[in-house]
Amino acid sequence: MKKILILILAVGTLLQGGCAIHTPEIQQGNIIDDKAVATLRPGMTRSQVRFVLGNPALKDPFHANRWDYIYTLDTGIKGQPPQRRHLAVFFTADTLERFVSDPPLQP
Repeated sequence: MKKILILILAVGTLLQGGCAIHTPEIQQGNIIDDKAVATLRPGMTRSQVRFVLGNPALKDPFHANRWDYIYTLDTGIKGQPPQRRHLAVFFTADTLERFVSDPPLQP
């Protein structure tokens, strides 16, 4: 009797979608926090920027005065595109000149 009950429960679970494929949430790159980016000010040193944002995802040897921070979040939900964020930080003589965020920072 126990075996039949277990079999019925197993079949019922499968019929209710218990065998659906789970797609995990995938985060890649640096998390770009608006509050942290809002603390950036022209004139900050590279080490101060690194302290606020962490190590950049990309340091291009051909553009040594630019650091790129990239973040992608794929929720795994069908039909929903991944969220992407890019922050480029520009330096002049080892001090922060400006930064550009895509999408723009929210006030």
